[in-house]
Amino acid sequence: MTLIYLTRHGQTKWNEERRLQGWKDAPLTQLGLSQAKKLGNRLKEITFDAIYSSDSQRAFETAQIITGKAISEINLIKDLRELHFGDLEGKTIKEFENEFPDQYYNFWNAPHNYQPPSGENLSQISQRVLPKIDEIIKKHKNEVILIVCHTIVVKIILANFDNKEIKDIWNMPYIHPTSLSIIEFVEDKPIILKQGDTSHFD
Repeated sequence: MTLIYLTRHGQTKWNEERRLQGWKDAPLTQLGLSQAKKLGNRLKEITFDAIYSSDSQRAFETAQIITGKAISEINLIKDLRELHFGDLEGKTIKEFENEFPDQYYNFWNAPHNYQPPSGENLSQISQRVLPKIDEIIKKHKNEVILIVCHTIVVKIILANFDNKEIKDIWNMPYIHPTSLSIIEFVEDKPIILKQGDTSHFD
């Protein structure tokens, strides 16, 4: 049996300001640090055979806090970065809506039709992320894995294992900072045990 513990990074300054981050970065807020510590406390009895993180600062700092591990013990993976928003990165959600109203509408209402002025669409991020996840699963068969990444990456992974399409990702549970999703593989068949769980915040 293989288990994947999947989470998003803690809240950042740009999350707080409602700015698109993508491949750019912003520091964790005090709340973000607290969220990571709470998830770390929830998972403290679990021994992870492997720890993977996006190479974005906000993700690997979260991974360090959750596990107490040094960066040298965490596998940093560029392919686990958030959706590349291109020229939209650093803009507020409101600026996105005002400057590109059609693509803003598509992003939230028809994500399979989202075509950004630069950067990636959701089909492209799927083609980047999912082969890497398959590689990790094959490498760590019958092991326990932690993956720390980003909202859309988490949603792409969960949608894939739940046989959902890109157009359905916003209909799935919201992925709060450091919310926990757990995927179990029994005879290579995925079972989603938890999706966006935040019970460690209580």
